[in-house]
Amino acid sequence: MAISVEDVKKLASAAKLNLDEDICADTCKQLNELINFIDEIGNINVDDRQEENTLAYCRLREDEVKNSLPRDEIINGARSKNGYFTVGRVIK
Repeated sequence: MAISVEDVKKLASAAKLNLDEDICADTCKQLNELINFIDEIGNINVDDRQEENTLAYCRLREDEVKNSLPRDEIINGARSKNGYFTVGRVIK
């Protein structure tokens, strides 16, 4: 599947972008290179690969219980109600 300069112009128009001819041609070239790269990745044979547990390579830290900051110190000066932060209504 190849992308044409006309495809880029249609996309730019739909996005309300004013792109000149050089930028459209460059974008077309870059998108086609990206599509070709993705096709190459799709053609990699992974049938003979064994699944590996990636968690074995992750170094997870041990959970440690630590004291948190006092609630009054955190809320100091902020709008709050019953010990919780309050914010203005976002959705009408």
